[in-house]
Amino acid sequence: MYWITAHAEHIGGRREQQDRSIILANAAQQQYFAVVADGMGGHSGGALAAQAVVETAEHLWRGQGAKIHAQNLTAEAFLEHFCYQSHHSIQQVGAAHGIEPHSTCVALYLEQQQAYFTHLGDSRLYHLRKGQVERRSRDHSLVQMLVDLGRISEAEMGTHQDQGCLLKGLGGDSLLEGVECQTAQALVGDLFMLCSDGFWEYVQPVEVWQSVAALPAYRPAYLQQSAQQLVQQAATRGGKQGDNISLVLCVLK
Repeated sequence: MYWITAHAEHIGGRREQQDRSIILANAAQQQYFAVVADGMGGHSGGALAAQAVVETAEHLWRGQGAKIHAQNLTAEAFLEHFCYQSHHSIQQVGAAHGIEPHSTCVALYLEQQQAYFTHLGDSRLYHLRKGQVERRSRDHSLVQMLVDLGRISEAEMGTHQDQGCLLKGLGGDSLLEGVECQTAQALVGDLFMLCSDGFWEYVQPVEVWQSVAALPAYRPAYLQQSAQQLVQQAATRGGKQGDNISLVLCVLK
């Protein structure tokens, strides 16, 4: 068994790409660390915030991520540390530029068949198995709260007027609290998807599954092609008003 991964981005209908995504790997040990960040802040502040998140991921991965067990560091502790360090990095960037940028974040650490993940904001993680959604992260947003209260349906989230009103994220003056990590056991054929709201607003999980399932073989080049086609589909549906788009796909073969 081994993981194959791919990620793709699209500027959508915006003037600037303020999403960032990254996949870091220690393939020999079957360890992977994937991150999607959706920056917010205007005047390039969002791009700076999201870039700070992926740079923090790279820094920690080189120092700790691929050596978690050797350093007696749990995967959950690594993810928590990553979130707090990203929060601090964004604050430093904001102070240096006299702005107050923010970013969402969804992060996935894979080792063998074990998955660990965390998120802040409305960038999402989906775990798909045999075409069904095993789980998805619950947005830290006003519209997610409305869904939980039964006032709107999940299908209405992407088009609701308050979509984008977040209750939690990285950056800003406040302390970061409530970082929660979850775990899942993966089976062969399982698909983990990380994406920004510019993707999940326009493309349904079943469409992603069908795209991946239709591949002639689970090979990195084919999966990369599928990821690019999916983000293009989201961009087409979003049109001139569409948001930035980021997508990460990880399949256990």
